[in-house]
Amino acid sequence: MNKHFPTMSSEDANLQQFQENMCEQKRRDASLDEALGFTFPASDPVALNCEVTVFLAPGREQRITIDL
Repeated sequence: MNKHFPTMSSEDANLQQFQENMCEQKRRDASLDEALGFTFPASDPVALNCEVTVFLAPGREQRITIDL
């Protein structure tokens, strides 16, 4: 007896993966919030700025700035 199981389209699979990722992110945020005692909610956006100076050769340098 052959049973046919419905398969998801790639769009449905992508949507399901996205939803699972969002649920996992919310779970991690909640765990981090609890661990931090709600002093700094993990779900709040954080801006980071990293600046590096690279010395390429004597007298030549390049500054790299990364904003996250």
